[in-house]
Amino acid sequence: MDSCDFSIVREGSSLILKVIAATVNTWLFPAKENAPYDTTENRCAFSVFPLRVKDRLVFDCVTSRSTDIVVLIKGSENALIERHEYIGMQNRLTPIEVSHLKPGRYFFEVQIDGIRKFKKRFNKE
Repeated sequence: MDSCDFSIVREGSSLILKVIAATVNTWLFPAKENAPYDTTENRCAFSVFPLRVKDRLVFDCVTSRSTDIVVLIKGSENALIERHEYIGMQNRLTPIEVSHLKPGRYFFEVQIDGIRKFKKRFNKE
């Protein structure tokens, strides 16, 4: 879907999310006004900065609940260089020291339960 418009309309006692794609397809999703928040799914957002680094990366992690996270730093040939484990991580900034790495291109990968959730390239100067 390239672009779309959406609106929330009331039909009787129901709220309907109406999505109209640029290709003129229309989807209707019924919604409840007081629907409970889904707490069974762990929602996560990750960021790492700066991407051109000399001494320290900052890992920004936001999760909907406390989560065990594994951070992998890999070389350009996908070889594992470092592994960091964080138990019960939730909503925090974490500095990661990389001054000991040789200059070059590296990959920063986040895994939860062995599944990759985030991967970003960074350059060590």
